[in-house]
Amino acid sequence: MCWGGLAARVAARGVLCSLAVCLALFWGAGQGECAVRLGDVKATLEKEQARAQQRKESLERLTTEERTLDKGLAAAEARILAIEEGLENYQKKLEDLVVHDETERVAYEQLLLEKEKTEKALKETAHFLWELTGRHISTGGRELYDWARMDREHAWSVALFSALEQHRTLLDKQEEDLAQALGRRKKISDEVAENLQAAELEKAKLLQARVRYGQQLDSLREKRVDAEEELATTMKLIESLHFQVKTYETDLKTLKGRIPWPVNGRVEKAFTPGSTPPYRGVGLRTVEGEPVKAVAAGTVVHNDILRGFGRVVVLQHGQEYYSLYAFLQESPMEVGTSITAGTQVGKAGMYPVVEGPGIYFELRFHQKAINPQEWLVQR
Repeated sequence: MCWGGLAARVAARGVLCSLAVCLALFWGAGQGECAVRLGDVKATLEKEQARAQQRKESLERLTTEERTLDKGLAAAEARILAIEEGLENYQKKLEDLVVHDETERVAYEQLLLEKEKTEKALKETAHFLWELTGRHISTGGRELYDWARMDREHAWSVALFSALEQHRTLLDKQEEDLAQALGRRKKISDEVAENLQAAELEKAKLLQARVRYGQQLDSLREKRVDAEEELATTMKLIESLHFQVKTYETDLKTLKGRIPWPVNGRVEKAFTPGSTPPYRGVGLRTVEGEPVKAVAAGTVVHNDILRGFGRVVVLQHGQEYYSLYAFLQESPMEVGTSITAGTQVGKAGMYPVVEGPGIYFELRFHQKAINPQEWLVQR
């Protein structure tokens, strides 16, 4: 088969991928052979994946705690606002009570003055009555010409005394009512003052709680940021390890003598590059429609009909190795697709060399054919 022509056609299509080969981790200084086995890398990968899972769970816990603190802080803020509104109401109520107290205190003082005047008038009226009575007794009723006037004065004084007594009684009642009102108002003022003080204390506690919430949130957010950075670092390491594993698996140099056979069947035509015509691969007899699988992870760089070889799929493994599968009945592979080892690349079709179902399989190092049977697992 003209490999150079096929490679030229693949390159012309722009699908001959330039993949990274084995990282420095896999190579010993100046040795050109793998220094770390694939199993070691996979073990490290599993360890880092477990660590990433732990960090994800830790991050979820931190996020949950942060949400809880956010809710607590929001509740404290809402309560502070409500208390501040209550404080304003209490303050206004106290101011109103002070105004009313002052008004009623002035009224109470005026009432006392009025009562004092009434008491004075009562005393004066009583004194006048005593004078009238004394004068009547001292004259023995001889001053009859003044009797009518004295009788009028006496009647008037008695009526005045009675009116003043009623007024004093009314003033006493008003004084009692005002005293009770002042007492009630003082009680209310004391209660409002206590409520105001309690609200101030609660507000002070809530303000302290808000500070604590803020400090806890700051600390928690720092931890979350650290956890996110650690997780990001771990995920990058995992990505690197995945790439190392993939590179290890796609570099056939590390798999010599260990790659699986592409199809279940037997060898009918061996690798004989010196024969005429040269045979640069192996011919395998199998059953029609038998699955044909990729011998290693790689990238599909060709899937088309090639004259003399039927449908041909070519995989590129790393930068140096290629595997070819010819005489396929069908293949769903799309050029440019990256696949893993064991992925079905097609089904076996009719292979003229064995006069029946089978495939032709090649391995290439760059454009040089190499003996597949030296690379395939012994069976």
